[in-house]
Amino acid sequence: MKLKVCGMKYQDNILQVAALQPDYLGFIFYKKSARNFNTESIPELPNSIKKTGVFVDADLDFVLEKVNKHKLQALQLHGKESPEYCSQLKKENIEIIKVFSIKDAFDFSTLKPYENVCDYFLFDTKGKHPGGNGYTFDWNVLNNYPSTKPFFLSGGLGLNEIEDIKQFTNSKASKYCYALDVNSKFEIEPGLKNIEDLKKFKYKLFSKFDFIAKVTYDGLRKAFVNSGYRPHIEFENINFKTSGAQYFINKSGEIHPNETQIAFISITNGATDLLFKKLYNKMKFNFYEASTYIGKGEITEILNKNLEK
Repeated sequence: MKLKVCGMKYQDNILQVAALQPDYLGFIFYKKSARNFNTESIPELPNSIKKTGVFVDADLDFVLEKVNKHKLQALQLHGKESPEYCSQLKKENIEIIKVFSIKDAFDFSTLKPYENVCDYFLFDTKGKHPGGNGYTFDWNVLNNYPSTKPFFLSGGLGLNEIEDIKQFTNSKASKYCYALDVNSKFEIEPGLKNIEDLKKFKYKLFSKFDFIAKVTYDGLRKAFVNSGYRPHIEFENINFKTSGAQYFINKSGEIHPNETQIAFISITNGATDLLFKKLYNKMKFNFYEASTYIGKGEITEILNKNLEK
């Protein structure tokens, strides 16, 4: 399941959230919103993150101007946009996410005219504002979802909803749930996201890693991690390997020699308990790009002993 963080506004905060590597970052272009993005530019992001423009019944020319200016890769349409409107934007070779608001019931026949003109539906809570209302709708409504089109689940998702989300993902209603869309429950103020809370949310719902650690990288050269690439590390003097090592990266999307990184590490064939016992002894590892050795590193601190799945 993918993760979208919406309502981004401040440059440094955008880079902090991008370091968590969500799949989508949402930028709202709607003057009535407290999260309206009116900054001149979006900072450079890793290629793996899709810049998503959020619009509410905007003129097509306005939308296209923002698409070209910010190189948007997805559009989230949060108003009463018609199928014809969506069709026009679809010609721009960009992902179209059409939003529908739900409270206690929903007429799913409303979706049919949009089936062929958008890539995803997004179901949000009906409230005072077009998004960002901060509370959930009755997800049981989605048990009657008649389509096979993947959808985003939105509306009041936060740390307190983690157990409910886990139950939802194991239910019939989640069969075509493609992504979770979070916003107001992770804010210090409108548009400013709480990084620690987002970390907890991602670890508990999205992580398939066995542990998180601070590591040093004493490499021969910098390693690139854009486009979703994940470097590979092998521990010395242990007869099992790791895979899918993922790093918090600097804003240029690179791992430089002599920098401390945050590593999320998976064990490919078990023995996690054994590893935890050994890791407290400044455990060393070799660092690879594919099968090419590029340097060495060392665990400096374990940040979790039992990562919640």
